[in-house]
Amino acid sequence: MNSPSNKAQRLFSALADPMRIRILYLVAEHREGMNRMEITSTLGIAAPILAQHMAKLAEANLICTHKDGKRISYHVVPEEFARVQELFLAINANPRISAFLNRPR
Repeated sequence: MNSPSNKAQRLFSALADPMRIRILYLVAEHREGMNRMEITSTLGIAAPILAQHMAKLAEANLICTHKDGKRISYHVVPEEFARVQELFLAINANPRISAFLNRPR
């Protein structure tokens, strides 16, 4: 079922890991897309770990793949990425949430 609550759960689950956020923003910076080797070498992570993260991002509809011959490139889904950016802006704009996130630990 693809109810709004399930969609939100997949989105927040995908964004719960800082590495997935890094991957998402890295791929977003490359409009032409990035392949697995480019991402793993840039972030210094192993291919199996990248595959796990990409699966989670794809499940949340944040990342899609394009195949051109043997080349598979990853791209952000523009509409969903825009929602993530709006969400992060809203979180930062809320003084209570911002204070909570920036509290001493």
